[in-house]
Amino acid sequence: MTGERLWLQIKNLNDQGPTGKNLMSTTSTRAQAIADILWQLKKAEKLATLTSIAARAGFSPGANGRTVSTCLKTVRRDWPHLQWWRAVARA
Repeated sequence: MTGERLWLQIKNLNDQGPTGKNLMSTTSTRAQAIADILWQLKKAEKLATLTSIAARAGFSPGANGRTVSTCLKTVRRDWPHLQWWRAVARA
């Protein structure tokens, strides 16, 4: 099974519960959005700042990028195959 195909299966499982309701919390939704962006960065072999990732995901990065950093912790835990280091802090 290819990585992208497996990714789509996992994404579909996370989107809805057996009753069709969305079961993901705000943190999980943000982490999913960041995971999608990291997957695109991995395929393109690029890096991005925490601020640009948050803007692309549709939320504020928070004070000193704290919101994005918290989401990245979730991404590192739930999707260890993604290259989380592609998200860099602005120097």
